[in-house]
Amino acid sequence: MILSKILAGLEYELIQGDLNTEIQSINYDSRGNLKDGLFIAIIGFRTDGHSFILNALANGAKAVIIEQDIPALPTGLTIVKLKSSRKALSLIAANFYENPTKKVKLIAITGTNGKTSVSYIISSLLQSLGYKIGVIGTNGIRINDHLLEDVNKTTPTTPESLDIQHIINKMSLENVEIVIMEASSMALKLGRLDNCEISTGVFTNLSHEHLDDHGTFEDYKNSKKILFDLTSYGIINADDPYFEDFNRQSAKIISFGLDTKADLNGNNVKLLADSTELKISYIDQVIQCSIPLPGRFNIYNTLAAIGACLSIGIDFGDIINKIKFIKPIDGRTENIKNDRNLKIIIDYAHTPNALKNVMETLKAITIGRLITVFGCGGNRDKEKRPKMGNIATQIADYVILTNDNPRYEDPKIIVNEIINGITTENYKIILDRKEAINTALEMAQEDDIILIAGKGSEEYQTVQGVNIPFSDKQTVLDYLK
Repeated sequence: MILSKILAGLEYELIQGDLNTEIQSINYDSRGNLKDGLFIAIIGFRTDGHSFILNALANGAKAVIIEQDIPALPTGLTIVKLKSSRKALSLIAANFYENPTKKVKLIAITGTNGKTSVSYIISSLLQSLGYKIGVIGTNGIRINDHLLEDVNKTTPTTPESLDIQHIINKMSLENVEIVIMEASSMALKLGRLDNCEISTGVFTNLSHEHLDDHGTFEDYKNSKKILFDLTSYGIINADDPYFEDFNRQSAKIISFGLDTKADLNGNNVKLLADSTELKISYIDQVIQCSIPLPGRFNIYNTLAAIGACLSIGIDFGDIINKIKFIKPIDGRTENIKNDRNLKIIIDYAHTPNALKNVMETLKAITIGRLITVFGCGGNRDKEKRPKMGNIATQIADYVILTNDNPRYEDPKIIVNEIINGITTENYKIILDRKEAINTALEMAQEDDIILIAGKGSEEYQTVQGVNIPFSDKQTVLDYLK
């Protein structure tokens, strides 16, 4: 594609070169594929892409987009200047890949908790109905149940806009009909979903988290709301305190909730150890069903998923008939089977609300003791640490405090900040996460429940900028051998 077509719709200044330059690849990483390519210099949070232009040229780039003047660049190179490379990236990507989001139905999910679970439940329902599905989120990028190995696995929850367009283009070429994507607040704020044609936006819930990224709760909330300016259909949690803030954003709304006047309503709930029985009503239909997932929070996740399926034209009865096929979600209330009559649960809960929800669910079905292993991530919202310490020790019978991606912080300082919220003595500190998990398993007796919280299906521990291989699940399996 020639450069002028890639830049269509943007205001720019041609510094030198030819807009008819043929471009075969685009990248914002000077180390990536740039053969006959366009390098986009973005000023990032830690590095400035302008410092790597010569690296990009050595890697095959023949055109560069800049947003600040660079002296003494080689002649023969096409250089285009924009006001903001980052803001332009989404449109550049959409142009280059010829708007792949128009070739699929795109469902985007935002909220403090539940994004991954909702995306998996939607995927499970739609696959059971015969659709070919793409999923982009925390647990990776996949088509149906096949994890894609040839895409960037180091991307965050929501990839950069160029990666989103590349991934969805790849999915479209493989005849994917519906793509389900987690939309983080920072991705929305940074415009990564701009120039995507989104069929449906889903709002799960909102609580005071991630203020380390946003500074204020208002900025966090407003960043989430951006999704509903990008879509014409919204699936909104009517029981959330911030329902009205999101209810105003989309032209069409399906609200969901429990024992409310929501459009999609769950009632007569019976919580069981590994499932939930309830009636679900929509318009004039009421159907009794069983959700093969435990916990009240998973009712909300399932209702959100049902709403998303309804929004793209699927019959209510057909959806409900497939609920029994919902698959367990890796790292989300994942039950590790064993022959010791223990219930060993691995869960991603890493916020106060998520930890409280999963612990209350487990406490309600605990015959023996509830033993919880958890920690808090380094270089993240410090305000949640004492809150989580208080929640864990108030609900659990015993708590082991440990490491959870300390990053660049001192693990001892993190744990001490957790302890600031603890008023009981039913805890101990074991910073080594493997030792902490093994200790919990050693002290457990028949009918106890062990909750290992915070990392879910993550396969690494981040220490001083290095991802060290580590898996909660594998640690448990190794112990049980």
